[in-house]
Amino acid sequence: MSIKKLDWDSDFFNLEIGEVNLEKDNCVIDADAYDLVYVKSKNDSQLDIKGYQNTFTDQTLIYIKDLEKKENEIEIENIFPFDENKFPIEKLYELAYVGGSFSRFNLDTKFDKEKFKKLYRTWIDNSLNGKNADELLVYEENGELMGFVTYKIDNDIATYYLLAVLPQYQGKKIGIKLFEYVAQKMRNLNVKKLMIPTQRSNVGACYIYEKLGYTILEKKYIKHYWKI
Repeated sequence: MSIKKLDWDSDFFNLEIGEVNLEKDNCVIDADAYDLVYVKSKNDSQLDIKGYQNTFTDQTLIYIKDLEKKENEIEIENIFPFDENKFPIEKLYELAYVGGSFSRFNLDTKFDKEKFKKLYRTWIDNSLNGKNADELLVYEENGELMGFVTYKIDNDIATYYLLAVLPQYQGKKIGIKLFEYVAQKMRNLNVKKLMIPTQRSNVGACYIYEKLGYTILEKKYIKHYWKI
């Protein structure tokens, strides 16, 4: 089975990185040209790629929810577009590391932690400049930045890409307030659906999404195979 080279990942991590979308078990994969291969599949397929070690396995979930019209919108305070004149961008970076704690680039210990942090700093920068997000919203109280969310609209679907709340403020429903604020905004823009990608290992987040009425649209396993 052929491997597709991932140019962006390869350049960013300074490695030869490829990806395979597996459609059946017992496939022969020739991976010699790669330092790392991502293997994606619908089933939890067990592969033995000669000369490679499986260091990470998780299940990517995509949650979806239909947006229903609400006659009376809820007033939600303390949420604003990020203003670099008010908060240093380093505050956002620290929040992004929290939000990325269940990322495969953090959970797979073969990845360098500094590279993980650089990856999330890059994601924040590209969210603020419009490449990765239409807007980055922050939640603040008494001059303290407590959480943020990013989203991007594609046709009539809005996708949340990053959400983070500082650990000391978790449990105050800040994440839910950010979600509901965006949902109300999307209704006014006639967006029909909301999507959230996450990992199965992020059990707490999955529990909250399901309580909020999101259902699973897609499940896919992802494994990392590093050259030994």
